[in-house]
Amino acid sequence: MLEGKQGSSFTWKSITKANPILRKGCAWNISNGKNTKFWTDIWALQVPLRDVAVSPIPEMEAQKPVAAYMNDDGQWRVELFQQWLPTDVMDKITAIATDPLSTEEDRLCWQPTSTRDFTAKSAYWIAFPAPQTTDQQTWKAVWNLQVPERVRHFIWLVLLHRINTNKRRFERHIAPNPFCPRCVNVPETELHILRDCRPPSSIGQERCQKKTWWIS
Repeated sequence: MLEGKQGSSFTWKSITKANPILRKGCAWNISNGKNTKFWTDIWALQVPLRDVAVSPIPEMEAQKPVAAYMNDDGQWRVELFQQWLPTDVMDKITAIATDPLSTEEDRLCWQPTSTRDFTAKSAYWIAFPAPQTTDQQTWKAVWNLQVPERVRHFIWLVLLHRINTNKRRFERHIAPNPFCPRCVNVPETELHILRDCRPPSSIGQERCQKKTWWIS
């Protein structure tokens, strides 16, 4: 966006040093969708859609503009991207009004605020975000696991908190309560499902009585 030249004033140098923050805070406001990349630019969320995809996006697909996923009448062609995105993200995309026949090009806006106006406070939170619970080394370790693709995919979804637990479904007003159906009064989270939840003792005892257990 901005570049500081040798001999520039202190004010200008300070502005150019804020360039990375401006890049993170800016997003594309879609009009005809022709000059915004669907997967790699920031427009529907606060991150590129490729970052929230449930599986890797092919490079040829990643280069397509937003307009490639719309009909001439502005309707979203959901069938072209639904295999890569969670339902809640698709809902946000389809709620965006577009006009592919418009002569008005997409334009940059300041995304962190609801008014789309820049504020020092919003820039501060971009510069000093809350610590991330999952770092790049963890992601790299997941994708290097020598396991079936479906297992790797499942671990990825767990780390992203994308498993449709009752807690998540309740927060999205889909489930009547956030509790585990087995434990009744305990919220059903990813950790609860994978570690803390225990099957009824009667089921466990019934299974242990079988004489055909095999361990490999």
